[in-house]
Amino acid sequence: MPGLPPIGAEIPCSPIAVGTPLQIGSDTVQVDPRGGFKHRVEANPDDPYGSVRMRLVGLRYSAEIPGGGTVTLEQHDHEPTRRAC
Repeated sequence: MPGLPPIGAEIPCSPIAVGTPLQIGSDTVQVDPRGGFKHRVEANPDDPYGSVRMRLVGLRYSAEIPGGGTVTLEQHDHEPTRRAC
């Protein structure tokens, strides 16, 4: 079907979330997480000609904390419960 990405393609996304509130203990600070995530295109056995599945295969965001230090959120490739998109 035209318009669908090819099976096996990896699609990177690089967002930034300026001014995100982060609670550390009882304090809340504003941080600007930068980083991204990546999806891999997989076949959808329930509808192989009309849709694909997207699987999250990586995620990493880091932000500097005002006053010193950094915070990092990271997830590596794993086998989650799969759902069709």
